[in-house]
Amino acid sequence: MIQEPFFIDGGNAQLYSVLFMPEEGFSNKVFLFCHPLFEEKKASHRVLVELARKLAGIGHASLMLDLRACGDSGGDVRDFTPANWLNDMHSGINWLQKRFGKPRITLLGIRFGATLAVQFTLKENVIEDLILIDPVIIGKDYLDEIFQQKCIREMMTFGEARTDVPAMFADLEKNGKLDLDGIMISSDFFNAVKEIDLRKEDLSSLKRILLIQQSPRKSLLPTYEGFQQKCQEGNVSLDISLLTIPPFWKAVDMADYDTVCNSILPWCQ
Repeated sequence: MIQEPFFIDGGNAQLYSVLFMPEEGFSNKVFLFCHPLFEEKKASHRVLVELARKLAGIGHASLMLDLRACGDSGGDVRDFTPANWLNDMHSGINWLQKRFGKPRITLLGIRFGATLAVQFTLKENVIEDLILIDPVIIGKDYLDEIFQQKCIREMMTFGEARTDVPAMFADLEKNGKLDLDGIMISSDFFNAVKEIDLRKEDLSSLKRILLIQQSPRKSLLPTYEGFQQKCQEGNVSLDISLLTIPPFWKAVDMADYDTVCNSILPWCQ
């Protein structure tokens, strides 16, 4: 397997990337990984590396691309909104097309990265398949969740929460920015994410989707049921894998990447 690090020119940001390639027997199928944000990105890294290596083992290439202001890419998250990250994904796709000609492209997204993958595919007619791992369906719910996690971390660190979710919303509205454990997010970012609801999108242009849910629950979460209904209305081929394991993007220690990889690899043959 070939593992090649480099930077892609994203316009006003250099985007750190790593290409994973089989040494021989390339299938002409490539995966662009769309990582989650903030702490979830760190927890997901090992799983994505292991998956990229396993995909190379069956002849597929993968591109791990750090979106601007994330990982080792340039930029500051306070300056950007999801629209900029969609442009970064476009830069990654352009690089793949220049490298491989006309590859068969699959987007694999985790959490908010999966949301971006859906939004990108709805705008660009170059994506063959989508793999969505615990996607964020409703932006407002996602913001509530990450703000609540900040309160929990404060309680664990200081013995009490030094703020609460309504106070964080008020701080954003007043100052136009919010310190999210050392990451400064802007009100523009907040407002853009708040408007997202994939249940309201016309999904009929999508082709084939694998939705992976990691949860103790043995049935689809209600938000995913709404997404499933929209796929049915649009005649989108949707396969669902319910994994009753802890989400790896929440894991502090070693995650169960084998179960996740084994749910993906047969679908990619």
